[in-house]
Amino acid sequence: MRSRWAKRWALQPLLELWGTHPVLGPLSHGAYVTVAAGRADASLLLDVFHLYKSGTPFASLRQINGASLHVIHINDYPQAADSSTLNDGNRVYPGDGVAPLRQILRDLRDSGFRGHFSLELFNREYYTHSADDNLKAGIDKIRAVVRQALA
Repeated sequence: MRSRWAKRWALQPLLELWGTHPVLGPLSHGAYVTVAAGRADASLLLDVFHLYKSGTPFASLRQINGASLHVIHINDYPQAADSSTLNDGNRVYPGDGVAPLRQILRDLRDSGFRGHFSLELFNREYYTHSADDNLKAGIDKIRAVVRQALA
């Protein structure tokens, strides 16, 4: 039944990794789950912040078939002595933190990623700005980090 509905509605099963989740946090666990699902169309939804929180080495992205990824939450995070002190509200615009975005984006490109970026931020400081201002800032900052990575 699910396959019929998935096909009819063109649904794409994506597993989003959550950095603090003991099972669905690390990239290695997510890769296992999507393979074990037995569906060729199953894929991962990666998030820069959650990869960091899970302790997944960013170099691991080189082992993923980027062509199978459809969307990635792109964001950044501030310097912290211990990643466990950060929470979703600490996410910042791409390029405003310390994530190695240049290398992450190059590795994704080299692995075949041609999907979409989704800006996912829960930073209450941004709530004081208009949606239009946040949208413009987000687009400008994503474009800037992509240009730097592909230069």
